[in-house]
Order: sequence, then structure tokens, then C-alpha cells
Amino acid sequence: MFCYSNTLQILRAVPEISSELDECFVGDFLLDGRNLDLWSTVYRDIKRLPAGHLLKLAGSDTSIRRFRKLPIEEPLQLRRAEEYVELYRELLDTTVRERLPNAATALHLSGGLDSGAICAVASQIAGGRGQKEKVKAFTYGWNPFVEDPEPAFAKVTAQHLGIAHAIVEGQPLQIFEHAGEAHEMPPEPNDDVFFARLRRNVEKIAAHANVVLSGEGGDEVLTGQSWPYLVYLWEGRRWKDIVHDIGAYVWTHRRIPTLGAGIRSKVRGFIKREDPFRAYPPWLNEDFARKRNLRQRWLELKDSRRTSEHPLHSIAYELLHSGICALALETEDAGWQRVNLENRAPMLDVRMLTFLLRLPPVPWCMKKELCRRAMKGALPQSVLSRPKTPFPGDLLEACKGEQEWIARLPRTAPGRVELFVNWPKWCETLDDSKGSLRDTILRPASLFFWLKAVESV
Repeated sequence: MFCYSNTLQILRAVPEISSELDECFVGDFLLDGRNLDLWSTVYRDIKRLPAGHLLKLAGSDTSIRRFRKLPIEEPLQLRRAEEYVELYRELLDTTVRERLPNAATALHLSGGLDSGAICAVASQIAGGRGQKEKVKAFTYGWNPFVEDPEPAFAKVTAQHLGIAHAIVEGQPLQIFEHAGEAHEMPPEPNDDVFFARLRRNVEKIAAHANVVLSGEGGDEVLTGQSWPYLVYLWEGRRWKDIVHDIGAYVWTHRRIPTLGAGIRSKVRGFIKREDPFRAYPPWLNEDFARKRNLRQRWLELKDSRRTSEHPLHSIAYELLHSGICALALETEDAGWQRVNLENRAPMLDVRMLTFLLRLPPVPWCMKKELCRRAMKGALPQSVLSRPKTPFPGDLLEACKGEQEWIARLPRTAPGRVELFVNWPKWCETLDDSKGSLRDTILRPASLFFWLKAVESV
């Protein structure tokens, strides 16, 4: 018998498929918060077909091959800077147009450039179709729990574009809300402890439309590093290009382009060598950790050395082929969220990614230079000139006074969790956290609640 599906829950309904857990998956989750094996799922007997791969079934035989991999090509060498901008605009128009339905459409809108660019192009196309009133942008906000500036910038963008806009914020912020309930829990253990709040947000978007366009994918390439490009030009003895590209950037922007060579980290590591196991979870079940060699796995996961094939965009190329993007998109799928909403990401179109990976990092991938130039006039100046900013607060810290979820935790080892976690040791660690919570310390609780929900079905 061969069973396949695009959702994990369907396969779980097959009686012949074991419910035994994949211990490698659980180990990776407890160490890193996600599954890093492209082929596995949380269940031992259910495998995942990685993105870009094809499975062929012939009788009782199966074969798997990769059918899609982004090409590695020479960097684009166009005569005029405007040609890069024009190509980007054309691709953006094409990829958005092909994904924009002739019906009600939702748009993810943060206060940044990528989602703003998608909204700008989508609103223009919808206006040309006489359907601008069918487009509505949605912004997830975290006020008043942290000081979140994104909704204000998103509002400015929406007003500039003349499209309907809703800010989704102010909802309760509860760790593990509805955790342990089968209809609420995700198909696999997940680091997101606010999954119930996210589902409510998704349901609000789905009330307007069944398709949402997002700006996902822009960060991967358009925030590149200049060091690989400098090495590429140096090894090719292209001195004129070094002077023209790097020199012109320094002259125009009055700053050195972001190197991204990790020099500071290497110097710090040389001066002060830290214990590589300093943050290793002390509450792992020793037998499980020894059986799966988790200490060695920990070192592998923390190894920052990269062996990417791409000479210019090594980090982006590795990330796009690592499966992390595919797993992130999977968590937004209707099969994961249990909400009838399809997420479409124009920036992840193969044609767009192929073009972006050919861009000379300097100047085009320095602080999203390409997007800033292409969207001049289409987006408000306050957004175009805004630097990329990290998330302004700690959501877990904002919830440190909320103890309801802790009261639902048993103080003795609960069921199958004890196979992976030294539960009394973890409870001690949790008690000693003194209100300072981190994703790492919450993973055993995530696993416990997830197993509780699965076993209740």
C-alpha cells in the first residue's frame, strides 16, 4: 500500500500507518526548534518529499530525483543602472499579475519595502482592471504588548496607495492558548507559542478573501553581503569593476557596503573562546541524548561555516535550497492552519529568484537598494528611506506575568515526553528562569501539549 497527501493529517487517518515518533525529528526540534531533515516528518513512518523533488511510483518500486534547482549564472552586466530597475519592475508586474485573482484579494502589508512593493503593484493592476475596491491590505500588529512601529508605517503605505487597510492587533497575548486541544494544535511540534492568536488573524483575513499575497522572499537576496562579490571580482582580476561598483557605492552613500564576512565574530571567537555547550539544554533525557548523539548534533547545528555553491549570494542560495523556506511556507498552508486561505509569494517565483541571484550585490543588494529605486514614487518616501529594523521587543518577556499555561503542566513525567525530556530537571530549569523566558526552554512544553492533543484524537 502506498499513501500520499499534501497534508499530514490525512495520512494520520490511515490505520496501517504507525504513530511512532521520528526520534531524529524530535531531537532536532528540542535542540533547534525545527526539523532540519528535508525528508522526515514527526512520524517515523511518514516521509516528506522535499521541495524541488519528484517521486515516481512504478509497481512496488519508487524513485526520487530533484527536478528543480536554481541556476548559478554569471552576474548581470548591464550598461545602464536603469536597466536593472526596469527588469525588476517587469518581473514584479508579471509575478504579481499572474497571482492576483479577479476576485477579492488580501495583501500582507508590514511597514517595510517587500510587502509594500507587492501591495503597490497589486493595487495598480487591480485598479487597471477596475477592481481596486476588491483589494484589502492586512497588517499584524503587536501593540500594546511591545512598541511596534510597523502598523503606523503600513497605514501610511495603504493611504498612499489608496487601498483598504486593516490593522490586526490588540488581541490577548497568551502563551500556549488552547494548547493541547486537537482542533487547535499544528500538525507537527512547532516553536510558535502564539499559534492560537495567529490562527485568529488568519481567519480575519480569510473572511475577506481566500487568497493573500505576501512579500516573502525579498529578504533572502535583497539584503546581501558585499564580501563574496569583492572576492569574486578580486579573483577575476576585475580591478575596474571593483573601483566602479565598490568605489561608486562608497562615494554615493558615504559608507562601506555591508561586508558580511563574519570578521567580528571570528575575532571575538579568537580572543575569547566560549564553551560550545554553554547553551546546550541540560534537561534532555540522557539515554535519548546518548542514543541520538545529540551533543554532536548540537555542534553540527551551531556550525556557522557555509559551503554554498553560489559565489555571490551564498547565504541566500543555501537558504533557498535548505528546505527552510519550504517548511516556512508549509506552516502558512491551509492544511496547517486549518483555514481556507492560500498564501501566494510573487518574490519566490523562479524567474524572480533567478534574476535576483544574478544581481551584483553592490549596489543592488545593499539594504535593498534595488527595491528602493524601483519603488520611488510608488511608495511613500518615509517607507523608502526607512532602514530595516529588528523586532522592537520581546513577546515572551511581555507575557512573563501570565502563568495560566504553567498551571496546566504536570510536575511528573507526562507520557511519551519522558522518553525525550528529563521532566523534573526541566521543571527546575523553568522555575529558575525567574520570569525570563526563551524559545529554547519552552520546547518541552510545546512537545507535551502537542502530544496531548495528538493522543486525544
